[in-house]
Amino acid sequence: MRRGPRSRRGRVVRVLERRVREVAIAVVAGVVTFAVAMVWVVPHFDSPDAPSPDDLAAQRVRELVNRYDCWVSEAPEEMAGRVPGHVVLTRDAASLPEYLGGVWVAVALEHVFDGTHPQVRVHAFCR
Repeated sequence: MRRGPRSRRGRVVRVLERRVREVAIAVVAGVVTFAVAMVWVVPHFDSPDAPSPDDLAAQRVRELVNRYDCWVSEAPEEMAGRVPGHVVLTRDAASLPEYLGGVWVAVALEHVFDGTHPQVRVHAFCR
């Protein structure tokens, strides 16, 4: 059996052809998987049953207010004259409502009483 440059070249060509086929199959499989996923996801994405971002935010506010015993109007009697410990607020238009403490309580109080921090939306104060 001859092992010259010609036989080695033939082997290299066969290996390259096999690799090209493997890559082509992988690309086709990826494209098909993506297409199937889009066919399934797109109709569900804009479904009329899907809640809107505003609905999700409102639901999150309700959950946080109930979970952490917060108030949305006047403070309870036992909190009169005291600084709240936490707040439910939305930091900016791109975020969901959060239950926060510390410096965020000060930011929320400044927003409510001084009108500063216009990007913040205060939903409730908490103990």
